[in-house]
Amino acid sequence: MGANNDLFLDIVEFNAKSQFVSDELNSLILAQKGEVSMEYMTNLLKCRILEQQMNELKGLLNKHTNKDISI
Repeated sequence: MGANNDLFLDIVEFNAKSQFVSDELNSLILAQKGEVSMEYMTNLLKCRILEQQMNELKGLLNKHTNKDISI
């Protein structure tokens, strides 16, 4: 049962981090001054967010399966 609780807490933490990053992205988009095109900046940040989320998920999978997963 403890492993299930750990997994649940990790998922909750991951979701909270994802929401925080999404909020930060929205703040940056709203504050953008026009030096770089909005579309370019948005796509760049989305790619970075997806990369971070993949790394987080990889860590969770490694933790809960005891296997090293390389992506």
